[in-house]
Amino acid sequence: MTENKNTVELQGHLSRDPEILRHHNGKLAKLSLITEEYYQNKKGILVKTTQWHKLSAWAEDAERAEKMLKKGTALSVTGKLVHNCFQDRNGIQRNVTEVRVLDLKIIS
Repeated sequence: MTENKNTVELQGHLSRDPEILRHHNGKLAKLSLITEEYYQNKKGILVKTTQWHKLSAWAEDAERAEKMLKKGTALSVTGKLVHNCFQDRNGIQRNVTEVRVLDLKIIS
């Protein structure tokens, strides 16, 4: 039987400064990464698409994010997709998908 993998690789820029949260089990960095792709449509016009990705980094990656990252920093990220459910203030069920960072590299 082959092993299934949950792996995501992204390269992009931070859309805002990291948000650092402190938990009983360490620091958590909430990051927002922008990726852009270009393609030609049927009329031959170059079109840019932009995606925003929610990232969460723990432990040493959170420490590095706090010290070294800011809005606009170019990053290469490897992680896994994580799906979370919660109730908002109005009692409405919300679903969030984010990338749990396993490796974070600054691109110079």
